[in-house]
Order: sequence, then C-alpha cells, then structure tokens
Amino acid sequence: MQKIRKFCIYFIIIVLLAMLGVSQDWSNCGSNDPNDELIFIINSIEPLKNNPPEDTTFTLTNPWTINLIRTCHYNYGMGQIPPPNTNFRIEKVDNGEPVINEPIKYRETSSAVEDVYWVVCAGDIVEGSRPIRCDYYPALGKKLSPGTYKIVDPDRSTWSYNAETGGRGITFIYGTRK
Repeated sequence: MQKIRKFCIYFIIIVLLAMLGVSQDWSNCGSNDPNDELIFIINSIEPLKNNPPEDTTFTLTNPWTINLIRTCHYNYGMGQIPPPNTNFRIEKVDNGEPVINEPIKYRETSSAVEDVYWVVCAGDIVEGSRPIRCDYYPALGKKLSPGTYKIVDPDRSTWSYNAETGGRGITFIYGTRK
C-alpha cells in the first residue's frame, strides 16, 4: 500500500510539473542545425540545490561538433543572471586545456522563473530572459575529438544539482557527428 501511495504522489508531481512547463522534452531542443542530437544530459525533476559538489564530466568516444550547451541555474526558484564578462568553458580532463571558452548568449525562463537556463551557442549575446526555444539558436560549431571533458560553469554557486544527478550540475549538450 505504501508503494502505491508513493507512486501516486510522484505521478501527481510529474503531471503538475509538466503542466507548469518544468518538464521539457530536451531531446530536440538544440541549435538550428537539423542534425543536432542530444549527446550528453544530466537532468532531474527532484528538488534542486545549488553548487554541485562533484565535477560535471562527459566522455566522447567519437568526434563531435558541439552546437549548443544549456545549464540550469534554478537557484531555489530565483533564477540567476550570469556574471558579467565571464565565459562558460569545457576543458580536456587530461591536460586542463580549454576547448570551448564562450560567453552565455541566451537566458531562458522556465515555470515563470526567469534566467533559469543559460545557453551557449553562436551569435550575439541577447539581453533579458526568454521562453525556452528549441531549434532556434545558431549552431556553435566547436569540434571535439574523442576524450573526457569537464564542464566549467561561470557561476558554480548557483548551478543546479541534487542527489539524483550524482552531485553533478544539470547540463544538456547538443551536437552533430563529424
């Protein structure tokens, strides 16, 4: 009986989050490149905390062109504007070399909370928070070879995570196979 009750509570929460727009199908929410694939994701619908205690890393076994990166800064329901004049980086783990070093270009609103998602893509920086847009952003076009990479968010203190993410920051990376 306890398991059924717990299942019902989780089901109701998921339905409510979906109705509020928190739950998003991120599989087709990359850049404007029609060949984009979601190649790395850390996501959760559980309550979020700030400042991930673990590094957020990913491994590519094939060459990819990275077109869009999205990180979550729910910040206990307040969102967060990225710090000025800072860049989002992806570094090669074996030598710390930055392979992507780009400013945040867009901020997205989710569930009426502004500035929750930060987007790295090509193009100019756009001021103000916007609704989540899929297949809209210009492709970044950064080529990465096989290897392990670390994501360095410009404001780790507001980057969202929880136990379900293994202590790693919520991240979505889209790209195309080379």
